[in-house]
Amino acid sequence: MVQKFPQSTEAKESLDALKDIYVELGRADEFFDFAKNNTNINISSSEQDSMMYQSADNAYLAGECARAVTLYASYLNKFPSGFFANEVHWKKSDCHVKAKEFEKAAIDFEAIIENRYAKYYEKALLKASGIAYYELSDYAKANTFYKQLYISSTSAQNSYTAMMGLLRTAVKLNNATETIEYADQFINSGAAKNADYQEAVYEKAKAYYANGNKEFALGAFNRVTEMPVSEKAVEAKYMVAKILFEQGNYQSSLDTCFKLKNKYSSYEYWVAKTFVLVADNYLAQGNLFQAKATLESIVENYEGDKALLEEAKTKLEKVRAEELNKSKIMQIVPGDTLIMERDAIINDY
Repeated sequence: MVQKFPQSTEAKESLDALKDIYVELGRADEFFDFAKNNTNINISSSEQDSMMYQSADNAYLAGECARAVTLYASYLNKFPSGFFANEVHWKKSDCHVKAKEFEKAAIDFEAIIENRYAKYYEKALLKASGIAYYELSDYAKANTFYKQLYISSTSAQNSYTAMMGLLRTAVKLNNATETIEYADQFINSGAAKNADYQEAVYEKAKAYYANGNKEFALGAFNRVTEMPVSEKAVEAKYMVAKILFEQGNYQSSLDTCFKLKNKYSSYEYWVAKTFVLVADNYLAQGNLFQAKATLESIVENYEGDKALLEEAKTKLEKVRAEELNKSKIMQIVPGDTLIMERDAIINDY
């Protein structure tokens, strides 16, 4: 019927029924070939676009993601800029995320972003930036997406996410100037939650230190120490002591070290690291005995970070060597004095 009388009502009804079957089976492209070769009926490009999308979408809506991805890919291969292309990218990316295929998902999100498809643009930026940062460790790309998200954000939550993302990517990219800029932006926003506020001030302090601005770093680190006890607070206290040491304020550095020990005693690594700094302060003041005793205590009792323990051992060896050299000098001096005194007596005669 379809072949003999392609223009008849019955033929058209049969062809429509056949079309539905092919679409349901996910074989729309085969139907196009059948219609062309057996009925001499050409299916318009727009109808092909719609049928291929519907065929893939049926699989997606049925929860058959693997099959849907294959069909969506076929659609994009035939209609890369098709009427449903952005919908396809969005749903295809959803399937990739569920399968933890993040690199593939990122390609689809980026296509939506590039097309600036309004319906999913902001959502795609949010997803793409998160995948780039947390899953792919592509901090440069994440930074770019967070900038776009911040500009286009229509919600307070997305603006917040963008601000934190900009700060964290700047830190990962070792961009001290941008870190300070975004930290200030976040701090001054008035929206920062306590832990995030502390992180912003902490990263700002580290950026100042990296730029060689130790006075500004000192002020920012001190602000962090005034906040709730945390890993960042104890590190900030250590950095205050370190900067004071580097400025030659040895007694102030020592006082800060001992305050750290008392307030943050549960942070074993930072307490041990602080006592290495205590030894440095004693050495700078010429107190070899206290420096050696401090380092010996670390070497004998600390069993944590291997690199820190090796640092303490290396410094202890240097202190012992310096102590030995000093002892040899002290032994030589009396002999020289006797010789000088004998020469003086001879010269008197």
